[in-house]
Amino acid sequence: MNKSFFLTITLCGFTCLLTACNESTPMKQQKIANKGIVDAQISSDHRFTVFASTNHNIGVWDNDKGNLRYEWSHAQKQVPNIVALSISGNNRYVLTAEKRNIVLWDAQTGKALRYLAVKSDIQAIALSHKGSRALLGLQNAKAIYLDLDSGQKLKSLQHLETINSVALSRDGRYALTGSDDKLAVLWDLKTNKPLHQWKHAKRVRYVTFSPQSNYTLTAASQDSINIWHVNTGQLASQLKGKSLTITAAQFSQDESQFSLGLVPNQIELRQTNNAQLLRHWKAAKPNTWKPSSNFFYAVSLDKDNNMMSVDSQGFLSWWK
Repeated sequence: MNKSFFLTITLCGFTCLLTACNESTPMKQQKIANKGIVDAQISSDHRFTVFASTNHNIGVWDNDKGNLRYEWSHAQKQVPNIVALSISGNNRYVLTAEKRNIVLWDAQTGKALRYLAVKSDIQAIALSHKGSRALLGLQNAKAIYLDLDSGQKLKSLQHLETINSVALSRDGRYALTGSDDKLAVLWDLKTNKPLHQWKHAKRVRYVTFSPQSNYTLTAASQDSINIWHVNTGQLASQLKGKSLTITAAQFSQDESQFSLGLVPNQIELRQTNNAQLLRHWKAAKPNTWKPSSNFFYAVSLDKDNNMMSVDSQGFLSWWK
């Protein structure tokens, strides 16, 4: 997903009234990028993290060993500008995108497998569960569904304005797109037709599926964040109220909870069916004496129910 911008939305209630707003200390922390990062994703098995660093390289970090597995670049003699990255659901492959090209990598060997170019600027990408197909959200208001083995375009999904965020369901049946035209659309990839269209008050900046694709999450700038039932298209839960900025979101593996990365320096864990706040963590500011910002680019509950996060300062953290 593209995280070059942040989502300003309104959340219900006042977090500081519901939970203590004292700064939390991570139970464990690793510095994975010396100069900070611009995007990151944690693998679904929590064994590695892929990040795009501010020095324009892509890193694959071993979460267990605490060291760098691989460092990738799209071209040896050119400075890449990575705009998005995505890990396949089976954790075998990684897709990275520059402005008009994508590279498919083998996460086990570190080798580049495919290089493809497109004709419009890429805003967001999503890799399929098995890593053989990809969905690209483009500036020209189209999302294209590609077979990565052949390079063939299988589907073209049309919006009216730039597409900012895309997602694919685990079974490959559905695609999800969010656009500047204020729509989040759930598509049936067999028929190429929309199953549900959810209208927002502002531009849709973030969309994602739950692991078993029973729910979707959609969010727009300065608007509510919504959890929808995939089968019916009906609203399952919603956050409204206090303005906050979201930089990351992910459902738990059993789909009963979802995690949010929030500005400034906060993580929340909420119940899927009613958006009830379950846990809250507030990280210390990077520098108390100087103006500074820190954003969470990835949040995920691990197998021990500890919260993992990756922030813009280049830290991978575990929160009890």
